[in-house]
Amino acid sequence: MNDTQPFDYTRVPHAFAHCFNEHCPRAAECLRRLAAQHIPAELPNVTAVNPHSIQSESDCPHFLPLQKIRIAWGIKGLFDHLPHKEAVAMRRELIAHFNKTHYYRLQRKEYHLKPEEQEYIRQVFKKHGIETEPVFEYYTEDYRWH
Repeated sequence: MNDTQPFDYTRVPHAFAHCFNEHCPRAAECLRRLAAQHIPAELPNVTAVNPHSIQSESDCPHFLPLQKIRIAWGIKGLFDHLPHKEAVAMRRELIAHFNKTHYYRLQRKEYHLKPEEQEYIRQVFKKHGIETEPVFEYYTEDYRWH
């Protein structure tokens, strides 16, 4: 994954707990610390880790590693090259799994698919005898925020 891109603070989820402990031995590898270092000046308030809740910095319960994941966007053409009967059944299964609103938001690229959701769709393809990989519209990278 490409680590040369600058940190994009707009990707930080609402209410994400930031860490301001610059002396933590794991600060350089913690997503919470990285987020705290990039807070825009125009943002007056953020959620923060309570330093009193940390018993041991080497075993911090709030530590979140700097881990990037490949996320997929767009499912509009997911069934374009599949047999109609299978496509209809698979679409129903995905709507039941994601719920109708979320499914259509995924289709409109309002939400992305995390790796585990991409894998779920791969398993649905296999379950219905489709050996080809699901084709999403495009991919991006992001940090694993949870």
